[in-house]
Amino acid sequence: MAKSEKAARSIGFGIKLGWFGQSMKISRRGGLGTLVLLIGLGAGHAIGALTIIERPLAIAVRSGADALHAGVVFARERFFAPNDTTVLGERIVRLERDLAACTLRIADDAARATLASAESSLGQPSVLARIIGTSPDAEHSFILIDRGSEHGIERGDAVIADQAAYVGKVAEVTAFTSTVILPTDRRSKVIATFAREQPSRGVVEGQFQVGLRMNLIPITEKLERDQLVVTSGLESSIPAGLVIGRVRDIQSKPTDLFKSASLEPAVDYNRLRLVSVVIHQRNEAAQKK
Repeated sequence: MAKSEKAARSIGFGIKLGWFGQSMKISRRGGLGTLVLLIGLGAGHAIGALTIIERPLAIAVRSGADALHAGVVFARERFFAPNDTTVLGERIVRLERDLAACTLRIADDAARATLASAESSLGQPSVLARIIGTSPDAEHSFILIDRGSEHGIERGDAVIADQAAYVGKVAEVTAFTSTVILPTDRRSKVIATFAREQPSRGVVEGQFQVGLRMNLIPITEKLERDQLVVTSGLESSIPAGLVIGRVRDIQSKPTDLFKSASLEPAVDYNRLRLVSVVIHQRNEAAQKK
């Protein structure tokens, strides 16, 4: 049994060795044939015999390369380059931002010009200030400006907008900021009068940010809608003639000693960006010391 197994293994090994040798012979013949073919193609190309074959082949290869390049460019622009709509949208956003900034600059320049005109008409020194904050709750109504005691501002100074409109009174001052109480604040009170000859006086008070009311107007005072209400000048730090608003509605009873009127503010306090603080003469004198 052992002898028969050894014999079988020897026969199998001999068959495998014979197949390997035969394969090597075929490989040698194929390699030799390939070498002969390459030499022939080189010689044919050298004498120009293969030009008829090479030219169509070159054209076909070039066309295929061009098509491949066009496909790569299309894929890159379609899938990797920014979408035209996205680029256009970004440009529109940038243009809108630039337009908004330009509009604000124009508005600021116009406000500066009108404030300068109002300041010159008052004949008192003033400080231009930018609004940097507003009241965070509904109970109070004030603004924060970027000028303070270092710029000559003190408590009680009047704050105006363009057209000499009364904006409020300085309530608190730090070195570089000031808090201004607006007329609509319930804590605000200013002595006011009407823009006409021999007018009566009253007190304008805030109505919890919803408007203004002028109280303590003598019952004998003749009032009409749209009458102009201005500061009286009876407060030392507030010049006379600053526009507070116009009469909107009148409330009175025959048995009362006084009447009252609701006012439409002269300016929209929420739209203000620049204001001017009127520096009272006592401040100017203090600065000279």
